[in-house]
Amino acid sequence: MRKSYFILILVLGISSFIFNNHLKGKFYNEKTEPNYQQFSLKNIKLNFQSKSLDNSYSLTSPKVLRNSNLEDFKLTSPYLESFSKGLLINIIKAKKGTLDPRMDLFILEDTVTLENNENNSFLITSDEMKINSFTNAVSSELPSIIKFEEFYFESDNFFLKSKSKGVLEITLNSAKIYRKDQNKSDVNLGSAKKVSFYPSSGLVILEKSVTLNHDNIIITAEEIHYDLREKKILNINQSDLINKT
Repeated sequence: MRKSYFILILVLGISSFIFNNHLKGKFYNEKTEPNYQQFSLKNIKLNFQSKSLDNSYSLTSPKVLRNSNLEDFKLTSPYLESFSKGLLINIIKAKKGTLDPRMDLFILEDTVTLENNENNSFLITSDEMKINSFTNAVSSELPSIIKFEEFYFESDNFFLKSKSKGVLEITLNSAKIYRKDQNKSDVNLGSAKKVSFYPSSGLVILEKSVTLNHDNIIITAEEIHYDLREKKILNINQSDLINKT
């Protein structure tokens, strides 16, 4: 009787920790890593709904360690798919990561790539990304590269969020913009302390200490709105200097 009661408590504890997710895997003892000594899972796949009913996720990992204090998962080679209203939005891969259900947070580390699956797709690479499963926001405090069509951005960090009507906004700090020309060489288009990028329209808003190379003219200003696809300036505020190169 006492043994059956212990097994029941153990099963209920595991079920409660998974937060009603669908779990496929194999439990085994793991005693090789400090603080991750209670259980491990192999060939795990988690499918779960966010607290925000619009967002859901599918997480696959060949090996997962569960923290001995039942607080988080430590992931090996995680493969994360994020969905919005049933549509696949992002595919995120990394060499390692952590899932903390208490904070609705994924932390992926070491060669992280985010591939956007929408019509105006883009690719983001960094050595760390944090994914908030409630808001579907993705961010990094480490240097990042965002590739979009023949353009790419280099920045100190980034923050991706969905605004009204599902419009994506990527905010970059201390960013530079480049374009690959027909010879596949890099053309420096400009830089700014803050860049807001909207993939659906190709709009870029550069703010604070802005420089822009447009038609072989270097423009400096405090704010410039630029259409990447049309390669044209939409608006300039407080233009300070225009030099022909």
